[in-house]
Amino acid sequence: MIPFNYLGWAFKLFGKGIYPEWVFLALSKIVQDLKEEDFVLDIGAGTGILVEEANKLNKDPTYIAIDPAIGMLRFAPENIVKIVAKAEELPFKKEVFSVITVGETIHHIKDLNKAFKEMNRVLKPGGYLFVFDFDPEEKKGKMIYIFERLFGEPGNFFSPDELKNRLKKYGFESQFIKKDYRYVLIAKKINLSSLE
Repeated sequence: MIPFNYLGWAFKLFGKGIYPEWVFLALSKIVQDLKEEDFVLDIGAGTGILVEEANKLNKDPTYIAIDPAIGMLRFAPENIVKIVAKAEELPFKKEVFSVITVGETIHHIKDLNKAFKEMNRVLKPGGYLFVFDFDPEEKKGKMIYIFERLFGEPGNFFSPDELKNRLKKYGFESQFIKKDYRYVLIAKKINLSSLE
């Protein structure tokens, strides 16, 4: 397993360089109109790169970052609520969040079935799930997949089409933007009845 608890300083120093500008542009489209009463959750937040950028785009909502590694959250911005938690066990009530962001995290989650159900549970109807990840069908994405597996990570990598189809089973309708070996998938919560 990658020792994330001890790598917060490195991710703070170099992490933002992994995110191209087009990712933040896509993020701006779903956070720019949020209001003061809205809540945004960043799952597997690490040092808070996505919520920090979202907060620059719109300071009105409350931003919450969760990660199982406290050593990562220590480096997240001070103006963001930080909670040690896993995607499979979100410590929130039903239908609290307007937006959930998941940056380079899906492939680290052990029980995706449970995590996707939890994301659906805490997201408001019509809310958005924003995913940034690597496509294992592309050469660089496949190399990252192999690296992660060598280090004992779950390695749950999906092509954007695979993730789109998988999320449909959990009540999400998705679109994606893909550039080279990376993609952003934006999924809207449209259905809960199939999960109850």
